[in-house]
Amino acid sequence: MQPSTRPGTLAGLVRSIVALAIGLALSGAAAHVLVGAAARASDDGWETVREEHGLRVERRPGRRSACDQVRISRRVDVSPDLALDVLWEARDERPFVDDLVESKVLRETESERLVYGRVAVPWVRDRAYVVRISRHVDPTSGARELHFALDDDVPLPASRRTARLAVLEGAWRIEPVAGALGSRLEYRAEVDPGEGVPSWLASRLQRQRAVKVVERYAKRMNEHAARITASATPLR
Repeated sequence: MQPSTRPGTLAGLVRSIVALAIGLALSGAAAHVLVGAAARASDDGWETVREEHGLRVERRPGRRSACDQVRISRRVDVSPDLALDVLWEARDERPFVDDLVESKVLRETESERLVYGRVAVPWVRDRAYVVRISRHVDPTSGARELHFALDDDVPLPASRRTARLAVLEGAWRIEPVAGALGSRLEYRAEVDPGEGVPSWLASRLQRQRAVKVVERYAKRMNEHAARITASATPLR
């Protein structure tokens, strides 16, 4: 009997081979940044998988899916208020998030925003979503926080090219640094693209994407602070 060469079978085989190759490459790339001989796990389940140049990357099992949660933390030399302002003023997140091909605000108030987004996903349909974003100040600690989670009650545009994102939730937390002008950023997220993308691959890609998100926002924060300083400096 000749092996089947139906288009669907062949396409599935190609996707599997490509996904496996990417997974092996990512595994090799991640191996040299593990902290010591093995990653460290904390009491709350977070496991440190990378720590260098003041940046810490952690993971733990997801709460709502088979995909990992990711947590990124680092310091920036800006005030918590400025850091939160930069996050909130980014009405279009495409400059910060890889593969985000659409991003638009549907409606908003002073402290809450509803945003539509579409992410290009290799080999399968794009993922679309509506996310509700809110900001507030923790009255106990004074930390600034920005929370985001899917709002599945909002209908998505009908399209054969897209599927609804399965899970997207997380938060930014911005804490003041004692005795200095600075802030500690913490970004936490759980993202599951849904059917067609293996959870182990989605978890690895999300960790990479999350690091880029934090680094790009940190750069924007530092640039914003530099412009404020320059405009406040009197000319000689």
